[in-house]
Amino acid sequence: SNEEAKDSLKPYLSTRKFQQIEVTYSGIDPDEIARVALNLPPSSDIRQRYELPNNKPLVMAVGQFIERKGCWVLLDSLKQLKAAGHDLAFAWLSTTLPDGQILRRIDNYELGDSFRLMCSEDIGETREDLLTLLSAADIFVLASLQEGLPIALIEAMALGLPCIATNVNAIPEAIENGVNGLIAPPNDARRLADAIITLLDNAQARVRFGAAAKETAFDKFNAKITAERTLQLYDDVWQTAV
Repeated sequence: SNEEAKDSLKPYLSTRKFQQIEVTYSGIDPDEIARVALNLPPSSDIRQRYELPNNKPLVMAVGQFIERKGCWVLLDSLKQLKAAGHDLAFAWLSTTLPDGQILRRIDNYELGDSFRLMCSEDIGETREDLLTLLSAADIFVLASLQEGLPIALIEAMALGLPCIATNVNAIPEAIENGVNGLIAPPNDARRLADAIITLLDNAQARVRFGAAAKETAFDKFNAKITAERTLQLYDDVWQTAV
């Protein structure tokens, strides 16, 4: 499902057999993205519905609030940004809230209203609710320390959001630094904060990266194209076997 997974097979296969392996990416449902995009209310209305500020930049992440997703690295970045006087809002969208110990640790960062952890009860019952809320962000951030190729990143790209992600595993197969987003090293709060500042301070870069990210998502990570190619591969093998 990605080049990194393919490369992991190299020690076990002959050169000829390895060269026959084809990557078929999983990805977005283009019809779902189109439905959401067609029915999007103004960003200000979405933010008002979810009680998110309209008077400051809004940065979002999606996923479980766990260490593998770089949650503490991200909070360190936000703390640095706040200390440097950058006024922004950050929403982390998750399925469930973490336990009390984790919530208390979050409080120790003293981010106040600038950080909000939202669960499915806050977001809504459907995936379209999630995608609609995500579309209201100015920037999407993925701070993962270890990752495959997360669908949340591809969906943010498909929605035209400028994205910042870490240089781990298969993520560079989606984000090319300086072309359709920004790449930061994992577990480096300072560099992640710098990347956020870079996009906050450059509206033209946000528009450019967002447009390029959308094109990449639809061209490279289109689930319909992947499904058609996968079926063709099965058919080719079947015909050869017959």
